[in-house]
Amino acid sequence: MIIYTLFDKYDFSGNTIIPFNTHMGSGDGGTYNTIRKLEPKATVLAGLPVEMRDAENGPEKAVDESSGYPGNGCQGKYHPPE
Repeated sequence: MIIYTLFDKYDFSGNTIIPFNTHMGSGDGGTYNTIRKLEPKATVLAGLPVEMRDAENGPEKAVDESSGYPGNGCQGKYHPPE
């Protein structure tokens, strides 16, 4: 997986990682826990798994604008590019 190459090459110690991915029904597929194991000295937030059908229909379908990104501790609301 490409994610292993990324974490082999870079040290994210002391940084905050906000993972995100698209999927076809598997959620994060365990990837966020893998990131936590590969980068134990980083803060890994809950992340944003977006189902492909929602991503294809635009950001307003993919992200709950009323609460920011769901469950990851981000502040503020999502603002799509103009």
